[in-house]
Amino acid sequence: MDRLDVQPGQGVGSIKFGMTPDEVIALFDETSVYEEWMGGNLNDSLLYHGMIFGFDRCDGSGPLKDSALGEVIVRERDDVSLYGKPMTMWTKPELLQRFATDGIRVEGQHFIYNTLQVHTPDFPMDLRFDDDGRLLELHTW
Repeated sequence: MDRLDVQPGQGVGSIKFGMTPDEVIALFDETSVYEEWMGGNLNDSLLYHGMIFGFDRCDGSGPLKDSALGEVIVRERDDVSLYGKPMTMWTKPELLQRFATDGIRVEGQHFIYNTLQVHTPDFPMDLRFDDDGRLLELHTW
């Protein structure tokens, strides 16, 4: 899989919300890996370097075969883009300007864990920025 363009409310690249775990695995040809930033209680997820695919149902061993992809969290991946630009190249002011240009209402800017989180109810995505103001993590559903 080449560049993964984030499409809020739809998916990432050719991976779309509503897909089953087997469909995601077939399209995302990487080795599963857990990383410290991912936290715990991830039985409902498929885990890859810098990426979590979250599903709506699971058991103790992982997402159920007939569960549906409902969220994607991406952290510091150079092959993931937003608006055609690598996600790690965006800054908070640039994204806020892009949202304003596109008429996307931004609501609820606040600090959590030393990062700025921006909630955009019209555009289903949370964004976290590092201390230098660069996009660190995005979460779409």
